[in-house]
Amino acid sequence: MANEHNWYYENQGELIGPIDAATMREMINSGSLTGATPVWRDGLIGRQPIAHVPELAGYLPELSAPTSQAGVRPVAVTQVHSGAPTSGLAVASLVLGIISLALFCLIPISLPCGIIGLILGLSATKGPSKQPLATAGIVTSIIGILISVLLVVGAMQDGNQQGENRFDEIFNERNKAEDDEELQEALEELEARLKEAFGEGGEEVKEDAAGEGEEDGEGRDPDNPFDVEPE
Repeated sequence: MANEHNWYYENQGELIGPIDAATMREMINSGSLTGATPVWRDGLIGRQPIAHVPELAGYLPELSAPTSQAGVRPVAVTQVHSGAPTSGLAVASLVLGIISLALFCLIPISLPCGIIGLILGLSATKGPSKQPLATAGIVTSIIGILISVLLVVGAMQDGNQQGENRFDEIFNERNKAEDDEELQEALEELEARLKEAFGEGGEEVKEDAAGEGEEDGEGRDPDNPFDVEPE
């Protein structure tokens, strides 16, 4: 039923209303509003001419009886004000956009608020009139989203850099350990070769020295090893 809605009609580019359904019907019957007058209500997509709105088109006067309109006086419209109503979606979009900017350092909060604010702002702009608050909400939400995304990208780059540095440290430590092992093996091999080269020769020298000592000691008096004649 038409009386279930409050209506707005366009006059010189401005949206006039809200107007109850009964008053809207009387204005249409009186000829104050024609079939070409754009109208809008909550739930209607954009402003549409009265002739294209089924729930109002039936109240347009018949074209075959234009004289019947002469005796009808225009009906005074009460509680009429100009200007488009503010959409709740636009207000919510602006609030979420401001939160996204204010809490940009808290990415788990700022990023979802920016995305939701952008969606609400775009939805609010689909109404019959311009919504400045929706435009402001869209702008603030986009800025908040961009800041959050830049912070996420920067954090990821820092994490990758730290990972690369840690990998380089591990790689260098491994190379150093391998070099130490190779050096230790080289020292052990050198020590083995030195023992092999000089160990047997040293034993032979000791045995020769012991043999010569035994030969020199034969026939000598143990009490006079230097063979000194007594006076």
